[in-house]
Amino acid sequence: MNAIGTVKSTAQSVGTSKAVMGGAGNYGPAIIAATGGITFANEWLSKGNSGVNWGILPWTAVGMLAFSLLGAVEPFLANSLAVTALLTELLVPFKGKPAPINTLLHTLPKGS
Repeated sequence: MNAIGTVKSTAQSVGTSKAVMGGAGNYGPAIIAATGGITFANEWLSKGNSGVNWGILPWTAVGMLAFSLLGAVEPFLANSLAVTALLTELLVPFKGKPAPINTLLHTLPKGS
């Protein structure tokens, strides 16, 4: 028995789910949709109604399609890249706009 067969048989005997073994579905398009929504909301909160970049929405749809196609071939790669894009969007400021996490912290009411 080779190493992969040993890992699979050990995982099955322990009761590891298929999702843990890499058989998870393609969540890349949904994560990209969340990333686009966060980008759009951050833009809206930063600039108000007058300065919103409406191009974010169609490009998010293009990204969802691309990640759907990538996920059909390699779901783990699509999911990993989508999570990387989401974390980057949340934590890194772009083009002089604050990171969404900073916008959120400044928008929420302060505790007493």
